[in-house]
Amino acid sequence: MQQIGGNNWWLLANDEETLGAQKPGGIGGGFVSWLLPVGDTGYTLTIQLGANKKSLENPKAHEQMKATLRHMVESVKIEALP
Repeated sequence: MQQIGGNNWWLLANDEETLGAQKPGGIGGGFVSWLLPVGDTGYTLTIQLGANKKSLENPKAHEQMKATLRHMVESVKIEALP
């Protein structure tokens, strides 16, 4: 669990060494998932980045994607509805 921007996020991450081969259609499997309970509503917000071994062929783009995901997590603000 990590506190980011006042939110308590759960982080689920797989090691890059365990990434699988590219699947038909180019879909990557679960690589990094951020989960955030939405107050006491019973809802959970999930933001996930999928990746596969092909994703690692361009290290700069891979790092940029991880940074983009982190920025998205940092930007989430949970507020009560009126």
